[in-house]
Amino acid sequence: MTQEFYICDLRKVWRRQKYITFWRPNNSNYAWALSWSGKYDKPTVDAWPHYYYQQDGRTLTRFPVPCAVVEPLGVEPDPGDIDGNTGPVILNTPANRKRLRDAAYAPARQ
Repeated sequence: MTQEFYICDLRKVWRRQKYITFWRPNNSNYAWALSWSGKYDKPTVDAWPHYYYQQDGRTLTRFPVPCAVVEPLGVEPDPGDIDGNTGPVILNTPANRKRLRDAAYAPARQ
């Protein structure tokens, strides 16, 4: 079985959001709820390293993280934050951002 990743997006513009942003399936927009987020396989991530792994200086801003690392961090959203109170979500805290960055998968640059 191929390892799967969520694409985590921690750009500064979203720093004040309550939840961490992940990519939806097929590179098609963003989501807070993991149930709405896409799972990307390793061959896909490896094929486009500059697209899925980006930095702003030394700070990772967009990167794949193994689903097995992300999912245990999930909590239910506060009522009314997301349509249908869909979750789980990852709280946008310094500790969670650090955990995700520490677990980032860096595809080989081509």
